Amino acid sequence: MHAPVLKPEWRLSANAKKVFGLVDCNKFYASCESHPLWRPDLIGKPVVVLSNNDGCVIAMSMEAKRLGYKMGDPYHKLETKLRSDGVQVFSSNYTLYDDLSGRVMMTLAEMVPELEVYSIDEMFADLTGVPGLQGFGEEMRNRVWEWVGIRVGVGISATKTLAKLSNWAAKNWKGLGGVAVVLDDKRHELLLRRAPVDEVWGVGRRYADRLKAMGVETALHLACCDDHKIMDEFGVVLRRTVLELRGVPCAELELQTPPKQQIVSSRAFGARQKGWKSIEQSIASYTARAAEKLRAQGSVCRRVDVGLIVRKATDDSFQDTWSTSSAKLIQHTDDTLVLQGAAVELAKRIFDNNAVYAKSSIALSEICQPSDLSQDMFAQKPTQSELSNVLDTINSKFGRGTLRSGVLVGDMAWAMKRNHLSPSYTTKLSDLPRLK
Repeated sequence: MHAPVLKPEWRLSANAKKVFGLVDCNKFYASCESHPLWRPDLIGKPVVVLSNNDGCVIAMSMEAKRLGYKMGDPYHKLETKLRSDGVQVFSSNYTLYDDLSGRVMMTLAEMVPELEVYSIDEMFADLTGVPGLQGFGEEMRNRVWEWVGIRVGVGISATKTLAKLSNWAAKNWKGLGGVAVVLDDKRHELLLRRAPVDEVWGVGRRYADRLKAMGVETALHLACCDDHKIMDEFGVVLRRTVLELRGVPCAELELQTPPKQQIVSSRAFGARQKGWKSIEQSIASYTARAAEKLRAQGSVCRRVDVGLIVRKATDDSFQDTWSTSSAKLIQHTDDTLVLQGAAVELAKRIFDNNAVYAKSSIALSEICQPSDLSQDMFAQKPTQSELSNVLDTINSKFGRGTLRSGVLVGDMAWAMKRNHLSPSYTTKLSDLPRLK
């Protein structure tokens, strides 16, 4: 491909009308585990966080990365090496991560006029009209560190795609101090020229491989691609990415997350399970979690699907055998007990006492808002449980699982394996750090 050159009409000076910021927590899961309030001894030390059931590495500190560890490395193959390298290993503590994420977002919400929570460790902000953006970015970074104890990077530019790419520069380029403001033509072209194409938001591995085969190696190459060729080869989504790289905003902030049309709760068991008790408990537990999410978005549902999975090892992988069952409820509901009763009955239909199960799943669908249902006088009205709302309030205040249905009392041999779980420092009184 010829050396790419930005046409005058593709420069920020010709297009920039708005300003977006992207704030991203640095090594978030590892940072939560090595937080200066409860584990100051781990600051500057190698840390890795494992996936569900302690399966593989899903997060790590920079120190662990320098030792050569990679995302997706299986834990059982690394256990001895991790120990010899002095790496601190943690199971995923989603309660801790969710709480610290909320604290980061609340801190930033006090500083910006509008924000979009993009993921557990990222948020976009509308910074149009905010003066002194370099200083403002540094202030955001400092305040999150001082108030929450989490380091963040800040990228600021004319579109969400450029803001995300600027954030990549803020974290990877020396001398920027964790804040990159890209709002002039010179910095715009420098950023595009230095950024690999696979660092562009929306360009996954499959797209990146195809683009590189076409000679598109950098973000600048992509920004200078022929519009018709991009449309023909990749479609409208990548075409919008190209426009955003040129400074033309194609994506606004999503201030409200649209309600999910399906809610799935599923997880592999910590160990293979045989017998009805474990299946009943897992289905009841996953249904309770799904119902909680349903109520959180103010919705009701009418369909319940249940799946039980037997996993058998083959020569080079695993083979899953699924048994599924579904039912449509008489009326829409968000009541945990009603949904649990339906899900458990469905599981009974497909349960095999001789099978050894590896996983179960629950899905809620035909979801809508109560106000969207037909006002037909003969139609069943949705049931919205006040008791379930009280349960949510108590569990939110005192920790998930404080109140639960009777079936979830007792030993839970099926529960996810988390042999390296850290305390819930911020959500359980019994886990509060103590000064000595």
